[in-house]
Amino acid sequence: MTAAPIFLYGFARSGTTLLTMMVGNHPDVSLPLSVTGLWYRTADDLPAGAPADDQAARALVDRLLAEDKIARWNVEFDRDALAAALRPGHPEDIPAAFHSAAAAAEGKARWANMDILTIDNLERAAGWFPDARFVHIVRDARDIALSHQGMAFTEGNWLEIAQSWANRVGAARRMGELLGPGRHMTMRFEDLIRTPEPVLRRLCTFAGIAFDPAMLAYAEKVDARIPKEKRGLWPALDQPPQLDKIDRWKRQASAHQLYVVQEFAGAELRAHGYECPAQQPFSAIGEAYACLQYMGRGHRMDRLRRRLGLRRLGLRGPRRLTRAGS
Repeated sequence: MTAAPIFLYGFARSGTTLLTMMVGNHPDVSLPLSVTGLWYRTADDLPAGAPADDQAARALVDRLLAEDKIARWNVEFDRDALAAALRPGHPEDIPAAFHSAAAAAEGKARWANMDILTIDNLERAAGWFPDARFVHIVRDARDIALSHQGMAFTEGNWLEIAQSWANRVGAARRMGELLGPGRHMTMRFEDLIRTPEPVLRRLCTFAGIAFDPAMLAYAEKVDARIPKEKRGLWPALDQPPQLDKIDRWKRQASAHQLYVVQEFAGAELRAHGYECPAQQPFSAIGEAYACLQYMGRGHRMDRLRRRLGLRRLGLRGPRRLTRAGS
């Protein structure tokens, strides 16, 4: 019998890459870098969610092998074996075939998947793999909003991040309750940073594997596993867990920024045990900032700037506006 797969997931900037490095360094668990929704998108693009015949299976395998995220796994895949493993009407065979092949190449008995988009596809993944174990890593929404600032892939809109975090983390929490403690576990990023070994031991017990000290020696493998061009996203990943990653919001966020996050994500913060007032005092500045953030959702301000012929300089540092062409 094949060992049950392990699915790890969390909202973006919740410590998913750190957890990937830790679990992936276990001698019995294969955990390649995230393909960020590839398995779910692939199933959505196919009739019945899976290849209809051998010819379609081979075409699908060729398409997936051309994906840059798969290439970063650094695995010599057998194209024919992958195609032969894909049954019509079974979309779960797609991730299972690739992860099983990667595990075999590493000489490991168990495979795991890390994907932040499992947070939106938890019910589907649980249906695909009825015996799978799911681990949700949760981080304080205020620190997540801070972590998004200056990132090229996000506008850093505090209200938008707070709403998305509350909605998606809340939905995953409720789905986890339906799956039950035998199939779903929640862990907090802050606990992983403060006491990594006890948290990892709890994860291993939940997943049915023995804890191995190698999980704490993940920093030795960062250069080999993380592409050089991506290292800037996690500059401290090659170091032990950094305590200064916790409660940054207390040191760096403004009162009006915190007002917005706590107003829209407060209930979910409290549900996960984070300190957050049940009712925060009214703040005119906070309400005004929330309005500005509301108007800026969905890149509306970028579209307005383009219409006015303005452009933004700098992706990461202080931002200023100039006339386009100046």
